[in-house]
Parts: sequence; C-alpha cells; structure tokens
Amino acid sequence: MRWPVQFTLLTVSILSSSSFAWSTSFRTNLGGMPAIGRADTLEVFVAEALNRGDLAVADQIIETQSKLDSNAIQWHFSRGIRSVMEISYQQDGQNEENIHRVQIAMEKAIEIGERRLEINPSDSMALFYIGGACGYLGIAQVQGGGGFFKGGSTAKRGFRYHEQLIALCPDFYAAYLGPGMKNLMVSALPWVFKPLLYLLGLSGSEERAEEYLTIAYEKGEGVRFEAGNYLAQLYERRKDWVRSGAIYADLLKRYPYRVGMCAQGLGPLSAEKKYDEVVDRCKGMMRRFENDRREFTRADSISMISIISSAGYSFLRQGKTAEAIGFYENALRNVAYEKLNRWILQWSLGDLYRDQRQIREARESYQRALATAPGKQRNKIQKELDNLPSMQ
Repeated sequence: MRWPVQFTLLTVSILSSSSFAWSTSFRTNLGGMPAIGRADTLEVFVAEALNRGDLAVADQIIETQSKLDSNAIQWHFSRGIRSVMEISYQQDGQNEENIHRVQIAMEKAIEIGERRLEINPSDSMALFYIGGACGYLGIAQVQGGGGFFKGGSTAKRGFRYHEQLIALCPDFYAAYLGPGMKNLMVSALPWVFKPLLYLLGLSGSEERAEEYLTIAYEKGEGVRFEAGNYLAQLYERRKDWVRSGAIYADLLKRYPYRVGMCAQGLGPLSAEKKYDEVVDRCKGMMRRFENDRREFTRADSISMISIISSAGYSFLRQGKTAEAIGFYENALRNVAYEKLNRWILQWSLGDLYRDQRQIREARESYQRALATAPGKQRNKIQKELDNLPSMQ
C-alpha cells in the first residue's frame, strides 16, 4: 500500500502557495494618507481569483494589464505566482520550464522595484513586491539547482524588505506573511543546518512565526489562504490537531478547489484517526475535480493522487480492505484521472490484492504500474512482482 504523499516544508511552500504577498485594499503612502485606486482593487481581485482557482479569469487580467503597462511591478509578480502554481514535486522538463518562468518574472519585478526605490526609498508597493519576488526567486533558485546558499541569500533580501515595510507601515498586515514564513522555515530546520543559517545571517523562532502568521491570516488582505496554510503547518508541528484542523477546514470552505491544500489538511484528521472524515473530504474534492468545468493546475492534478491514496489508506486503517480495493478500481476506471500518475494507484492496488491472496489480480496491477512508472520506481515494482507466489 503506497502511503499518501508527504511533502517537506520547503516543497509545501511551493505547492500550496497561490500568493506570497498581495496589496491591501488601501496603501499607506509616505504622508500617511490612504492611497486608494483601481489598481489596488484589481490586484486584490486577481489574488483572490488565484486563491480560489479561477485561473482563466486571473490569466486574462494579468495579460491585459501587463500589455497596458509593461513596467507595473504587480503584474510581473502576478505572472510569476501563476507559474509557481504549476510547479510540482515531479521533476521533469515541464517543471523546469515553470521554474524558469518564475525566475524571469520575479527578476523583472525586482528590477522594476529597485528602480522605484532609488526614487523613493519608502515606496511601500516597491518594498512589498520586491520582498515577495525575492522570496519566490530564492525558492526557484534552490529548485532550479542554483544551490541552497544562493537561494537563501536571495530570500533573505526579501525578508529584509518586508521587515522594513512593517517598520514603516505596521498596519500593512499582508507584509507579515514573509517574515512569518522565514521564522517558520528557520525554526523547522534541523540542527545540522544551523551553521549554514549562521553564514546566511538568518534567525527566527516558532513563537515569532506564530505571531506574524496569525496577523497575516486574520488581517492580511489577499494572503489569508497562504498565511493560514503555514499557520496550520506550525500547529501540526506542535501536534495541536484541533487548531490545525480548524484552520484547514476554514480554508477549504473558502477555497474549495485548492487540491494541494486539501491534501495537506488531511494530516490532522488522520492523526486523530477521523478516517470517515478523511474519506468524505477526499470524495468531495474528487467530485469537484471530476465534474466541474474548471482549469486545475498541474500541481493540483498531481496532488489528486495523494487525495485518492489518502482515502484508500483510510479505508484500510478501518479494516475495510474490500472498500479500499473498490475505491481504487473506480478511480482507475474514471476518465477524469487518465492523465494522472496512475501507476501509483496501480501499485497500491497490487499491494491490496497481494495481501488478499488474489495473486492473479495483484500481478496484473503490478504489470500495469510497471508499464508507466518512472525509472527509479520500476525496480521496486519489479521486485514486488518477482516476489509474488506462483498462481495455483
């Protein structure tokens, strides 16, 4: 039985993100007066469209606004975030292209922002978007093979910009997300990385992460989705399943089409052995994926395998092996999942058949998995196949 896919904190920071930081509905300028304008409202609208998964709407606005003003920092950043949403844990040429697109868009946003800061060092919009762009560029550099030190240095620049913005405008609540992420990630790294953090000049604590992320989650315009996701992960780390589960439930209610977040949110339910609730939540996401005429990201589609596997695993933990087998069989017959990595499901189904002593069915499932599995997994599946007893 393949366990549901689990992601590291750094990987989750890519898969589950829809926006690093977005503008509030008003911007405080240097004189302290609110700067309200159409662009601010449109930025928030696009941020929430991405958060909800209304990708076609967001794409159209981003492209239209970029053509109207090629030097608008927010739309270069938005284009980069759109590419972030397509990045998955599956390492291939398409993933490399998405990482490259993130790098191009974020580098352009940083370039524009730095020119603005030369004119006005207290330009809050420039500080805001450079901070976010540096954060995501750092992650893309690590994912693209640029090295942890290079990526960490770039991300550190972003955190500094957001900390500067918070000092300038304490009520710019969306900016608390960046430092909150920094404190969360730094406090989560094992001790072997501490010398590297020292060289990078990065420090942080779990308590400060909770403080900043709570502010962004409760008050930050347009960043509730991401801040809540990280805050829930913090409570998971503490094994505070009640608070973590409550945040995930709130986010899923607000953003019901975010597949990766739904998969992540199954952790607290499984930890509390609420397997029926796991199955119900998985089935709900599967219905949305199967029936709605909506564009899902590549990362969302890949995360559907985790959703299906989590449901199957929950049946198994309740001793409902027949239900687990039927669940996998139905998913494999459904045309909605034809383009997914179905070899994982075939492998799990083979394990279930083997454990039930249905050797013929197990062999067929392993052979189907073997036909499409990537190279590193093929040897493992072949070993399972070779170890099957002979059919009587």
